Order: sequence, then structure tokens, then C-alpha cells
Amino acid sequence: MLIEVCFVDTEDANKYLSLGADKLATAIVEAITKHISSAEENNYNRYKHTIVYSGDDKVSADILGLYYKRKKESYLVTDIKDYKPHRTQNLYVIGGVTCNKMKEMSKTTGEKFTQLYGNDVWSTMDKAIEFVKKKL
Repeated sequence: MLIEVCFVDTEDANKYLSLGADKLATAIVEAITKHISSAEENNYNRYKHTIVYSGDDKVSADILGLYYKRKKESYLVTDIKDYKPHRTQNLYVIGGVTCNKMKEMSKTTGEKFTQLYGNDVWSTMDKAIEFVKKKL
């Protein structure tokens, strides 16, 4: 059976491609059957927290990761070049350069994220520590 869902322009087509065929197919089936399943049921949110960094900001990302490790919550610390969208419930982006890259990526992924950055690697580390202290 062939179902034509809509007519799209190039920008929309790029968004659909970035979501991936499985996710798009699931959305179509859910719309037709009027069934909405949670992302966790479909295993889209593999981690409760994902912390994305680049370069020297890994130290700040690891500080945040340590907090979630001690809380016994699932988390992933990953370089932005290895980041795969839509696999987390809470997305944290560490460092100014990484935040700028994620802002660009989010134009197609639609993901929301928390930004943690300072004027340099040291002030970013301070921001990460402050962020964790507020949660304690």
C-alpha cells in the first residue's frame, strides 16, 4: 500500500531526512491509527541525560556526568561530532563553540537544550560546578 502523506518543499524534506525513516514512519502510523506512544516505549530516549561538549570542555561535561552517575540516572557524555539527536530526555550542551554548533543543528532537529558556557574553559567549568551545586 502506498500512502502519500503530503507535498513538501526541500526544507521540509531535509527535516524529514534528519528525523530518519523509522521515526517518520512511526509518526504516520500513529496519526492514521490515532495512537500516540511515548518515546520511551519506542526506545528513542535511550538516556535520561546527554551532555555534549567539544575540545577542552570535556572536563566540564564530565563534572555534570559525575553528578548524574552519583544520582544513578542514565547519562551519556559525548563529543558533538559523535552526537546523535533524539536519543535523550534532557540535553545539556557545554561550551560556547559547542552551543553555537548545536544551535545550527537544532534548526533541523528541533531539539531543545540547556546551554552551559562561560568566557573561557575555566569559567565554563565554574558554570558547570554552579549548575551541579544548585541541584544538590
